[in-house]
Amino acid sequence: MYGVGIYLILAFICPLAGQMKAMKFRGINIPYTLKHNDTVIEKGKYDIEISMPETSGVRIFYLRILKKNKALCILDSTIMHYDTEATSQLRNDPNIPDKPRLTMGRNPVSKKLYIYFESGKHSPDYPFTKLRFVIDYIE
Repeated sequence: MYGVGIYLILAFICPLAGQMKAMKFRGINIPYTLKHNDTVIEKGKYDIEISMPETSGVRIFYLRILKKNKALCILDSTIMHYDTEATSQLRNDPNIPDKPRLTMGRNPVSKKLYIYFESGKHSPDYPFTKLRFVIDYIE
């Protein structure tokens, strides 16, 4: 009975893990100590991976903070929108990077660190994608 349940769970999860498209940024300096649920991540250099499961219909993106290829936390995204949806205008917009870009900002009042991801104009997997991830920080 339990073996069938475990098999069904693995049969569902394993194909999803294999169908993730991921973009990795290596050696990103995180200037604050982060807190996500019960996990504390000390300030320092980490790899950051943006991934999206290949599912039909729903676009869900995740950010993983990695140390030595071990995921320390996983954050959900908020999809942000550019001022226009027209692809021809997006291609000519000088504010949209050609290549993927990762930036950070913080709100000192709420103690939130915002990590922004823009896929850029020429991303083969998800062009013109703009995301925001939020995590608490400790000073």
